[in-house]
Amino acid sequence: MTPASLAIHAPSGRPRLALGAVGAAAILTGAHVANDALTSMLSGLLPLLQARHGLTDTTLALLVAALALSASATQPLLGAVSDRFGARRVAAIGTTFGISMLSLLAIAPNAGVLFLLLLLGGLGSAAFHPAAASLLAGSPLRRRELGVGLFSAGGTVGLALGPLLVLAAAATLGLGRVPLLIPAAVVLGGVIYLLVPSGAPRPRPERAPILDRALFRGRVGALAAAATLASVAFVAFTAAYPLFLVRERGVDPSDPLIGLTLAAFNVGAAGGAVLAGLVANRLDERVLVGGTLAGSLLPLFMLLLIPPAGLPYIVAAAAAGALLNGNLPILLVAAQRMAPGSAAAASGMLMGLPVGVAGVAYVLVGRLQEAAGIGPATAVAFLAVLPAALVAVAALEGRAGRRAEEAHPPRARPTPRCCGPAQPVR
Repeated sequence: MTPASLAIHAPSGRPRLALGAVGAAAILTGAHVANDALTSMLSGLLPLLQARHGLTDTTLALLVAALALSASATQPLLGAVSDRFGARRVAAIGTTFGISMLSLLAIAPNAGVLFLLLLLGGLGSAAFHPAAASLLAGSPLRRRELGVGLFSAGGTVGLALGPLLVLAAAATLGLGRVPLLIPAAVVLGGVIYLLVPSGAPRPRPERAPILDRALFRGRVGALAAAATLASVAFVAFTAAYPLFLVRERGVDPSDPLIGLTLAAFNVGAAGGAVLAGLVANRLDERVLVGGTLAGSLLPLFMLLLIPPAGLPYIVAAAAAGALLNGNLPILLVAAQRMAPGSAAAASGMLMGLPVGVAGVAYVLVGRLQEAAGIGPATAVAFLAVLPAALVAVAALEGRAGRRAEEAHPPRARPTPRCCGPAQPVR
């Protein structure tokens, strides 16, 4: 570690050892891997939990829904709490609390405790995500899109690893050892709090509400709507496409091809986020976001038409993930730029809220599957990327507008005594 990467910061009046921007980004990315691995652990545990507690399929679905809503839909609110009380503090507490609660799932005595742990653990995860993204936004990284892309990729890697690791632990060590992750969670939270710089303070209007409703009405809200539409296609691939393979292509439900397809899609999604961060400064963000979203239709529809075998099939699955997820770092950094005083809340609106809303909207896709068939319903869900591209392009600015906004960021205005809180977000 070089002296340039290690510094003493005292944002609260007392000295604190803090890493530089690259080291801090690496810690937050590693924490993202751990956080999302624990969150996705539930999918691997479901058969074991059903056998242990005698749970019905409906109860299992409710467990999944409880975690999804707790970990995703609450991110804008918890991001706003992070903006108010400090992103570094909230990220550290969220990491420790979320991982600790979720690691107790393996020893929960009954379904009631399972629900409680999922709700609490999901809240910890929801607190971590926007706070960590806000810390990246406030860091002096030269290429913020690349940093956010790596952070996003870390989450995707964690989602892929979680079920594999928990099943390996169950087979070798026993589920009773999973709670041993709690001390590691405490250490990880401490590392975030002690070593990650808190970043420069952001302007906030005097007496502002915790969650600024203007975020939902302005351009940040439009970007969140675009991300939600893109998430409908993303959720449709991960949930409906395996059913399509079984019902329309005759693939056996236990065929490893299903897992290989999802793995290729997730690996592509991680790579797409990193690649988008690498080229973000070279392309107009409207071209990059609109092009990736609209371009994802080609591999998505190829997967509905070509035989599920061979290299072209795997390449199409990876390309679909890359193009669908490649726009996320760009949209996230753009939202943070548009809301300089509410970066964590804006991050939650782009990272968590779209997933939660898309998960609820997928119920409509399920009804369409029953009425029209799995193939047509999946194709309709994939088409959501087109309005997503249009909405995103309309909300984003071109390169010239972006440079002007970065050079002269909007400042929060003081609140007049006679009026309500200022609205700094356009």
